[in-house]
Amino acid sequence: MSTAASEAPVLDLLATMTAASVERSELDPRSLMLVRLAALAAVVAAPSAAFATNAGGLLGVNALVAALIARFGSSWTSFAAGLGVGVAEAAIANAHIGGAQLGPEYSEVLPIAFALVLIAARSWRAKHTAAEPL
Repeated sequence: MSTAASEAPVLDLLATMTAASVERSELDPRSLMLVRLAALAAVVAAPSAAFATNAGGLLGVNALVAALIARFGSSWTSFAAGLGVGVAEAAIANAHIGGAQLGPEYSEVLPIAFALVLIAARSWRAKHTAAEPL
């Protein structure tokens, strides 16, 4: 064993494990690293406090709203839409309009309502655009 290897045994072990998993995986190295990055993001984003059993349904609804806003397009577009939905929820939960505060009860409803209005507007526009003669 070299002296450099003995100075960082943990890093050497991680490098060996990574090389072995790349060899055994059916994914190409780029996809494998993206999967690992997604797993790391999931661990970091996981709540540190108790998690309600119905929260998964709300996360699924928010993911569906983001996908609908992005028109089920590319993953990056859906990711950006998801970030937008999250930022909108946080902004609504802390918004003060005049002397009134919207509060967290509206943070879950308003992004979904916005997405429904957006979908209806797109549908209406598509219907009227297609109905016009060329």
